[in-house]
Parts: sequence; C-alpha cells; structure tokens
Amino acid sequence: MVENIEFAYVLGLPRDETREANMKNNLDMWLRPLEKEINEQEGMVFVIFLSHDRQEFFIDGISYELKKRVRDQFNSFRTFDDR
Repeated sequence: MVENIEFAYVLGLPRDETREANMKNNLDMWLRPLEKEINEQEGMVFVIFLSHDRQEFFIDGISYELKKRVRDQFNSFRTFDDR
C-alpha cells in the first residue's frame, strides 16, 4: 500500500472515515503495481473530496516518468464513459 495518503474536504463537507477507508482500498488496488516505486520516492497521494460523490486526487514527490505510469495505471481502470 502507498504509505503517504492525505485526505482533505471542501469547506462544509464533513469528514467521512468510511469513505476514506474505501478510497484507501481503491488506491491500493489501483496503485499496487507501482507502490514500491512510489514509496521509495516518498510520493504523497492527496485526495480532495469535492462532494458526496466526487473526488480528485493528485500525487506529488515522484519523478515525471513515474507520474506518467501512475496516470496510465489509473486510466486502465476507467470505464469507457469516463474517458
């Protein structure tokens, strides 16, 4: 699992520990093939919950090449309607 994950909420949206746990599980599934490299580079994953059904995330502290691979990995899990 990626070691450094931070959660934030837009103003007015209450913290939801269940949602955070579900997101950690999703991130573990999505990033498992790259987790060793992300952790070695001390990457930080930020998840911002925008509403009850929307969130955005970004990753910082990793090389450009690894960021491209992370993007490709996430895209492999997107449905046709999301692209």
